[in-house]
Amino acid sequence: MKKAFCIVVAVSIAAAAFCEEKPASRFARTRELVARHSASTATVLVRFNAPEDEDDDGFSLPYMCPNCNSMHRRGVSEYVKEERPMDLAGYVVAPDRVMVQDLMIKSNLVASVEVEFAGRRYAAKPVRRFPGKGAVELKTEKPIDGVKPIEFRAKGPVPLAEAKFFFLVKEKGQMVSGLTPSPAAKFRHYPDIGKDIVQVPGNTLVLDAKGEAASLCFSSPMVVDEAAFAAPSTWKSEPVGEFDARLEALKAKVRASLVPVYVHRDEEKRSERGGRIFVSSDGDDERKTDLDLVGFALENGEVMIPLNLDASKTAEIDKIEAVMPDGSRTALEWVGAFDRYALAVVRFKDGKLPKEFAPMKVHGENAAKLFLKTLYTCSTRSMDGKITFDMIPERVTEFEFARGGAVCPDVRQNSSRGRQPFAVTEDGEFTVGVFRRRSGERWSSGEVLPAESVAALLKKRAFNPEYALRKGKDRIRVAWIGVETQPITPDLAREKKASGFLMAYSTRGALVGRVYPGTPAEKAGIKTGDVLLYVRRRGENDRQDLEAGGSLGSGIDIGELLSRIDGERLGMVDADRFAPWPNVEEGVNEVFTRFGIGTEVDVGYVTGGAKKEAHLVLAQAPVHFRNSKRLKSKTLGAAFADLTFEVRGYFKLADDAPGVVVSKVQPGNPAAVAGLMPFEIVTHVDDKPVKNVKELSEAIRGKQEFSLSVRRLAATRIVRVKASPKTGD
Repeated sequence: MKKAFCIVVAVSIAAAAFCEEKPASRFARTRELVARHSASTATVLVRFNAPEDEDDDGFSLPYMCPNCNSMHRRGVSEYVKEERPMDLAGYVVAPDRVMVQDLMIKSNLVASVEVEFAGRRYAAKPVRRFPGKGAVELKTEKPIDGVKPIEFRAKGPVPLAEAKFFFLVKEKGQMVSGLTPSPAAKFRHYPDIGKDIVQVPGNTLVLDAKGEAASLCFSSPMVVDEAAFAAPSTWKSEPVGEFDARLEALKAKVRASLVPVYVHRDEEKRSERGGRIFVSSDGDDERKTDLDLVGFALENGEVMIPLNLDASKTAEIDKIEAVMPDGSRTALEWVGAFDRYALAVVRFKDGKLPKEFAPMKVHGENAAKLFLKTLYTCSTRSMDGKITFDMIPERVTEFEFARGGAVCPDVRQNSSRGRQPFAVTEDGEFTVGVFRRRSGERWSSGEVLPAESVAALLKKRAFNPEYALRKGKDRIRVAWIGVETQPITPDLAREKKASGFLMAYSTRGALVGRVYPGTPAEKAGIKTGDVLLYVRRRGENDRQDLEAGGSLGSGIDIGELLSRIDGERLGMVDADRFAPWPNVEEGVNEVFTRFGIGTEVDVGYVTGGAKKEAHLVLAQAPVHFRNSKRLKSKTLGAAFADLTFEVRGYFKLADDAPGVVVSKVQPGNPAAVAGLMPFEIVTHVDDKPVKNVKELSEAIRGKQEFSLSVRRLAATRIVRVKASPKTGD
């Protein structure tokens, strides 16, 4: 939504003569002005070189549309591929001088410039820039034949009250048109910058009440001051080369604040968990083992990186490194990650930023003060630790509302092909970025985040404590309220009188099948048969749907399944991916974990046909199958896991019953030869009970032959195992 920004007064200055003038008279006056000045206008044709990166569409140019008299954009690459020039309105101020709109691009992107007048073309080159006016002066190779240079009035700037006539050169061929004089000139006062702004057409010749040329206008809107409608000879100019030098200097300054970052993942953990980690800018990185990111160097040795995380995906990360300019790598320490935005913070050792990098400041002033100033929109990405980086100047003429009501400059942000988009001020301060935002379990493709919001996030440092790098048994933590849930069918929804609530809250819901004693759910009064609807952080309105999850193997007869698996396909059955018992990490617990253990939440649910809310604190789920202790036995060619609460519940085992669960069996190895299968329970070794994988390891260590007591559902049997002479269990 665009914002009509800070308008406090609109003043109409009308000339009585024009108010009384008849339409026919005004039209005749306009035609006379067109005839008088048409010989002073020309068409400027600009041809471009292709950007260094042929696929790069980041270089887009604004142009005044001749049909709707508003600004549009078109990529440089499009002009190059179509082999056609960009045509602009040109105003002749001397026989060999033409004023034209400043495209604000580096000189190396311009292949040629020509001025066309009366069917003839003249090669031209830029000689001066007018930064405050958005204009460039061109010098043609020779004087233009038949042209009539504009003679500006010698009386100085024309007052706003007299600047009644605007003259537009349409940017297609030599078409020339006049704008019918308006009966009033309107302007708006912007208190944030303390200036009056007038909306005038861009690329126009400004005339006074007598039809004499007073000024040129190449940008809209424009500031109304004493020099607003002054002749170009009074404008402040600079050599053309200064623009390129200034752009390169700013680019180097911003580039020094960008840090190539490698995020290394444990491939084994990643494959076992089946999860994926995401970066903010490129979906292709979801399939990579290591992630290549661009971070923003901050003060205190910290680096802000665009990284989408949750508790399970953080568990995949082994280490994070920064790539130094010489190609070497240095480890970065984890600081924290935000749970709603794809932003994480890491830091260099001892909190000291290496001299090779410079901190990027976050713009601290009111965004409103950036109105009509130039921002530099950037797009960057890292490829094997090498950063590619583009920067394009853009004048701020509009604002939009960001989330939370913050005002944000409306500038173009290019996030295609893995780029991380952001914008900086002329001083190199971060002012606008695009980052993914989480809504429930989904991430947006990108949301504008102004400097005000980024600064607030960094200052508050409200990191989700669950999004942290952990090792060993603490690697995977799950937040829960202590319930098992199942999907709710239409029949069950009607039986539980929850159909209307499911529709009203647009959720499939989760039917509570079990409430564990002593848990937050039991203490809050949630019972078996209730239907969970949503959860929200205490004091906030942003609800997250609660829907039941399930494992791939849920609802399948494991005995029948295993009886059909032959030896060659045995290795495909992995309990981590195909377990019949409830997956503690998925479903409603996945949503709870995003909030974090210890978070105060409100859970909406239906009980007895009435909707209620439970106020509770999320607890840490007990050790469960996916983070249980494991044994990978080389002598047996099989993997085992401790019996956890949900596994015992599935097999209806007492809490003190001995046993370990078989999680995987490799074909052709001793365990497979002996007939051992996944999901079976090993209770004894040589008639000695084993309560966990540690006891199993000790019981088989050094033995070449032994017997195992095995239970499959309610059936038990004894298998004889001849172990491989391998060691290392």
